[in-house]
Amino acid sequence: MVKKKKILIIALAQSSHTHAWVDLISQKNFEVRLFGIKNSRPHQSFNNYYYCLQENFPFINQKPSRLEWFNKMRRFIFYFDYFNNYFFENWWLSRIIKKWQPDIIHTLGIDPAGFRFLDIWESIPNKKIQWVVTIRGGSDLELERFDQKKQLLFKKIFKQCSYVLADNKITYKYAFDLGLSEDKKPDWEFIPGTGGMDIAKLSRLRKNKTTQSRIILWPKACEATYSKGLPVLEAIKNVWSKIKPCQIIMTAVDSDFEKWIEAILPEEIRENIKISNRVPRQELLKTMAQSRIILLPSLVDGIPNSLYEAMATQTFPIVSPLKTIKTVIGDKNVLFARNLYPSEIAMALDKAMNDDKLVTKTIKNNLLLVSSIANRKKISQNVNKFYLNLP
Repeated sequence: MVKKKKILIIALAQSSHTHAWVDLISQKNFEVRLFGIKNSRPHQSFNNYYYCLQENFPFINQKPSRLEWFNKMRRFIFYFDYFNNYFFENWWLSRIIKKWQPDIIHTLGIDPAGFRFLDIWESIPNKKIQWVVTIRGGSDLELERFDQKKQLLFKKIFKQCSYVLADNKITYKYAFDLGLSEDKKPDWEFIPGTGGMDIAKLSRLRKNKTTQSRIILWPKACEATYSKGLPVLEAIKNVWSKIKPCQIIMTAVDSDFEKWIEAILPEEIRENIKISNRVPRQELLKTMAQSRIILLPSLVDGIPNSLYEAMATQTFPIVSPLKTIKTVIGDKNVLFARNLYPSEIAMALDKAMNDDKLVTKTIKNNLLLVSSIANRKKISQNVNKFYLNLP
């Protein structure tokens, strides 16, 4: 019997992107475990062994203790850790690596996974371990590459790691500028952070024609570092008379943004808005497949996985014309509108809500594109081959 390679994934364990990547890996060829940094754990059923400080510290292979006093002690350790730079969690991660001896360590995202692992990597005597780094879209490097302190960390990571995976060409360029050797980039041009889409499955979620829907989905309706919601509210207010009747579904809405919705939008519009905070991924995908438009305004991004999902569910995308996105996506696939310009967003909404021919032609183009660049079955084969071929 051939011994399975051991892969330790280090990531935020609650992330749907993390789950999607782990599911990509062949259970036949690999033993995969997940270390949830920052005391994170999966928020749904998870088939692989995972480490979470509050659940199974300090064990390596054993199941977590069910003793109530021990669980209370873990909670105390976590709160201590939170204010002490995750001392115990880092010690535990180092111990797991030394005892379990993975063949491959894959950090999903430079911040926080890559930064956290860097110090531990430098203390590990066995440098035969292959360290694979995933760069998360634009957020890991787009703005942070100008921070001189972080530049030093980026250069250390790119020097020490074995390979780097990124979801767009521009991010690779930034990494090369920060010292990444070109032979640390796999043969493929780029790879979606989730490992791609099951195109057929997502396409089947669409029950009615896109042009029959009057729903606009805005999945990140908030004021965040990398996307701004207030210009979108202004756009909706200004264009409402041209796009009604319609329903606008907003998710990731926090209490502060709810106040802005109340302040900016008149009652007639608010009556046609449905808001929620965190929505399970499968529920969001079903909503996407019922929508005519998905709104994805942003200031910084890679190639959003929600854009691929929109293409697969035959939902019309409105996105910002970011350099990262435009390396793959063009005018045949989306309507572009800059995040900070309400007039551009309003114009795009007007066109997408009222031009059925445009919508029909675009979603047809998008199905072909997403099938060629984000097909999960093909990407899974490439990723598993990549892992197998690592020394």
